[in-house]
Amino acid sequence: MTVQAVEGLAQPLAAAQGVELKVVDHAPLAADDPTGTGLFYLVMVCTIVGYLTITVLSQVAPRMRLRQQLGVLGVMSAIGTVLAYLISAIFVGFYGASFAANLAMLAVVIAYTVTVGLVSILVNRIFGQAAIMVVMVLMIFVNFPSAGGAFPADFLPGFWSALNNFWIGAGALDAVRSIIYFGSTGVGHGLFILAGWFVVTAILLALTQLRKPAPAHHEAH
Repeated sequence: MTVQAVEGLAQPLAAAQGVELKVVDHAPLAADDPTGTGLFYLVMVCTIVGYLTITVLSQVAPRMRLRQQLGVLGVMSAIGTVLAYLISAIFVGFYGASFAANLAMLAVVIAYTVTVGLVSILVNRIFGQAAIMVVMVLMIFVNFPSAGGAFPADFLPGFWSALNNFWIGAGALDAVRSIIYFGSTGVGHGLFILAGWFVVTAILLALTQLRKPAPAHHEAH
């Protein structure tokens, strides 16, 4: 979409001056992913894996300890991300990137999925039964429009463009795009956003652990 906008602006200017427009694509998209949205859909699926894992656990095992939740989340994040990646490869291939770049991208997406799960655990502890709606608002209704996947960040309206600077999905998408298409140039910005969400959420979860009430003593008969 950005390419179309730039060429649409430059073509009339070149024609008015009677010169030929020369276009050089420094980061070509994969042949099987002409719209460049393959990575966005991968991030979307892994978002659902992260929060749905915790949502299911909160329903079927509401008394599960945090350590056990984290273990299940880690396993499901790795399995879900790899499966989503392999299924997407049937349609969009491997993005025309090297094996090492694909591995690095997978590591980032797994870390993102785990972070989404951590946020979901925290929301469940704070909001209880209302957590499902809160998580959906944070991870779907806010996360996806601000990620810059369907529309480039520069084309987003003011509110969504502002969120793109620090929201979790935008950070993940920025990082994986940098790895796949730009030789990891600028990957630090997206990783910094992901790390910030991970650290802040981990600290808040630790505080909820410290504030858990001690089990009540049984009265003597």
